[in-house]
Amino acid sequence: MFKAAGIFLPLPWLTDLFTLQSKVARIGSLTFLIGDTTTIEPLHPKVLQVILKRLPVLFADTDADFRSDLLGLIQRMVDRIRASSAALFRKRDNRLQVTELFLHHWVKVLKNDLRPSASYQRHACALHCVMMLLRSGIDPSINSEFWSKSARSQRQMGFQIPLFDSSLFAVLLALLLDPFDDVRDLSMTILQAIVVSQPNNNSQVETLISFVQQAEQQSAKTGRADHSDGVGRACALMFSAAPDSPRYILESSAKFADKSESGGSSAILLGRIFRAVDSTWLAVRQVLCNDAPEGFVPDELEDDEAIMDSKSILSFCWRALKEAR
Repeated sequence: MFKAAGIFLPLPWLTDLFTLQSKVARIGSLTFLIGDTTTIEPLHPKVLQVILKRLPVLFADTDADFRSDLLGLIQRMVDRIRASSAALFRKRDNRLQVTELFLHHWVKVLKNDLRPSASYQRHACALHCVMMLLRSGIDPSINSEFWSKSARSQRQMGFQIPLFDSSLFAVLLALLLDPFDDVRDLSMTILQAIVVSQPNNNSQVETLISFVQQAEQQSAKTGRADHSDGVGRACALMFSAAPDSPRYILESSAKFADKSESGGSSAILLGRIFRAVDSTWLAVRQVLCNDAPEGFVPDELEDDEAIMDSKSILSFCWRALKEAR
């Protein structure tokens, strides 16, 4: 029997609710298992086992609202684990080892959900969970500036887990080339926290150099915007990881420009880019430089039916900037 909020329910019955199609039943079961975040009572070992087993299945749900509710509950679970672990540490309670073991296993599960072949839903949920753990202060290698307010004010949990080893670092790097913007954004945010917290880490720098070289080749072959975006993000990480050695970034950027123009030089390519930007600016500056909030279409052009209104021009300018990233 499992008790929460003064109610006793069989744990096998709660576990079976996770197999139902009803999203309300699955969320309700997890809510009941996690309980109230204000309590410092640790989660029961059997409850932790159920959560560890069922979370990967819940991550795969295609309903965005369901995943949002799920992530909210997981944040509550992380908060309760942090609070209960601090209490167990003060009491020198052996149950603290159970919680630590659960977190070790959970990190392994998250790494598996971050593999390149996993679905978008698994990637997004796993990245959010990694971000929660990063902000919880459980990893001593992450600067406290990246912790949540509650983590900075919380007493010690009694244990520390090095989350961001070389394997997770490599997996996060691979997701910089993911087709989905939010996956790339989350991966970049986590990686930025890692490299800022561990500056001039030779192992990370070497991994980044190798990744940038491979990503450049892949981007040159495919010409895809998401791959180019990933290369740019990786180069930005290089500056953060090795602030004292930016030379490789400059050389790499020049080499990438050479490869992008078949049979030409980077100077020719850059000249074409500057001319295109200059021509675009000449075409839109009368609208954009006007003091009106939405721009201004000159009087001599207002009668021309072929000319769009200022709102449309601004929209196309924004799209041009977006595509040029």
